[in-house]
Amino acid sequence: MDGGDSKKKRWHKRRDEAYYGSARHFYRELGKDSLAAAGFKIYRLTRQFNTRRPPENVIDENIEKFRHSSMDSTFYWMGVKNSSHYTRAKNSWQGPHSSK
Repeated sequence: MDGGDSKKKRWHKRRDEAYYGSARHFYRELGKDSLAAAGFKIYRLTRQFNTRRPPENVIDENIEKFRHSSMDSTFYWMGVKNSSHYTRAKNSWQGPHSSK
């Protein structure tokens, strides 16, 4: 690379900023089994199904049933259709000595 010392210093700094914390950095450390030493933390996502949400076919039937008669009911069932299939999502840290 051409450039003075200050430019080279800036290039190295920017290269480090781009690399550390990047996906490439993550996968290299994963391959070396040294994620924690590199400052990465792994979280396990735990989700629970929303048991209060009706089945998809019931939602679709009600949307179709009310589509031309009751806009309030149609909007209600459209909201139910757009609601989450899960009630909770919880992240928990998986440290170097954590179990599943």
